[in-house]
Amino acid sequence: MKTIEFDLFAYSIQAIRRACHEVSDSVSLEINVIDERRAVVSVADGMIPDRFRGAVLDHQIRLDTEAQFRTVRELILAQAFAPCDNLAEIVERCQ
Repeated sequence: MKTIEFDLFAYSIQAIRRACHEVSDSVSLEINVIDERRAVVSVADGMIPDRFRGAVLDHQIRLDTEAQFRTVRELILAQAFAPCDNLAEIVERCQ
């Protein structure tokens, strides 16, 4: 098995878990948190470490983006599902 070390100040354990789940159908993995700053993922031979690091980075970017724009997303959803007093008028204009 190969080991890939991650700095937990740069990558969250959640991003590492999501990446593990993404590739778990094709390879065996094990996550070990060494201390508050480091986690090590053991991967079976055959897994390309650069590919896995890229998957972790992709998931970290998604998590960061979700956190950064959470309020905007919630406002858009609230507006999208808000009751509409003039629904009949809107439907009529769209026909």
